[in-house]
Amino acid sequence: FPGYNLGGLAAAGGKLYVSCRASNAIAVLDAKTGARSGEIRLEAPGPLAVAGASLLAVSGTAVVKVDPATGGARPLVPAGALEPAGLAADASGAFYVSDAKTHQVRAFDAAGKAVRDLGKPGGAYAGTYDPERMVRPSGLAVAANGWLWVTEDRWTPKRLVAWDPKAGKVVKEKFGPT
Repeated sequence: FPGYNLGGLAAAGGKLYVSCRASNAIAVLDAKTGARSGEIRLEAPGPLAVAGASLLAVSGTAVVKVDPATGGARPLVPAGALEPAGLAADASGAFYVSDAKTHQVRAFDAAGKAVRDLGKPGGAYAGTYDPERMVRPSGLAVAANGWLWVTEDRWTPKRLVAWDPKAGKVVKEKFGPT
């Protein structure tokens, strides 16, 4: 990985996909051996997620759907619509993008149509605590029960928050000093 400027990781079908911004590519590795088996060229790749037989990737500020067999990519979310910091997908192909610009998570259907925003816009703030206001949401993961877990990139307190994406509500929070 030239430059080791890695931006995302996803696993599917016995393969690992690792985005490397320095080489404008997604490296394809054998999950058992770690041997490099291919490469998918993509401009400024970032966070990755698996959606069915496809791979979703942040490319600059766009979100694209990549066919791992051909390397072909088609846009789902146009460049400039968001400032993507994280990406996750559920079993139906719906996907979620954490937006560093608004400090929210935007939910999309499998075709890339925006469905809803999770959280109130704004970012860091002073005053009364509001569980629906996130500060630099970044890491995203969809749990088996459908909850969307979100990490926040902040010093203290550290927060991990679960959302019910269908209801648009916070369902659980975890806090800690580290």
